[in-house]
Amino acid sequence: MPLARIVRSVIHPDDYINRIPVPETGGLVTFSGIVRKTEDGRELKSLYYEAHESMALKKITETVEDAIKRFGLLDAIAVHRIGEVEVGETSVFTAAASIHRKDAFRGCEFIIDRIKLDCPIWKKDIFKDGERWRSENLE
Repeated sequence: MPLARIVRSVIHPDDYINRIPVPETGGLVTFSGIVRKTEDGRELKSLYYEAHESMALKKITETVEDAIKRFGLLDAIAVHRIGEVEVGETSVFTAAASIHRKDAFRGCEFIIDRIKLDCPIWKKDIFKDGERWRSENLE
């Protein structure tokens, strides 16, 4: 059962992985976007994500559904966190399940790439020495 969510709380990937239909699944690929300690050589305190929630959820849902059709996935999941996300925490999680591994890899990559390109989600780098806004689609 496909799942798309925007959440304000900590993302626990295992909570979502456990939803995947195990008997049919031959390949499960996941991606966790984790807030790293530095950006452009500056030490990060956290990231702050803001979204046009209804539009972002619609785009994430469309992306998950498109991936299922395009790659013949058995299931797919995409969860993006908004608000402040500390260093070491997950800001975005995606999963793709299929009968064969190649479709799962392609599906998972497609989902995260489309979220970064198409969703109205913005992030602010909160450094130890200042802040800056940037669009989500930047690496």
